Amino acid sequence: MRWTSGANQGNEGFRERFQKDPNAQLTLGEQSQLYFKFLIQTKEEIILNGKTDIILPPLSEITEDLKLLREQSINNFYSPRIDLIETQKPTQNQPRSREPQLNNLEV
Repeated sequence: MRWTSGANQGNEGFRERFQKDPNAQLTLGEQSQLYFKFLIQTKEEIILNGKTDIILPPLSEITEDLKLLREQSINNFYSPRIDLIETQKPTQNQPRSREPQLNNLEV
């Protein structure tokens, strides 16, 4: 694909990074920037040629996917461990106090 002039601005860094490492990854900000460059490219191709071969999903769909991935990542990292929860339950031999304990509170 040949970039149109409007979408080509500032792509040198991306090109260099992927030429050095084909498995390089982009930050979320860079991904967002690239999405909008593709969007500009599609608009310019439509203006110049009357059509484009680029099909982009709606930004709302991408954002929803990112939210789900982030939620999964957070849940996987911060989910409580069942074995710790089980060991912290009060035993039946220990009576549970219904009143909150007030330690060192000044009134």
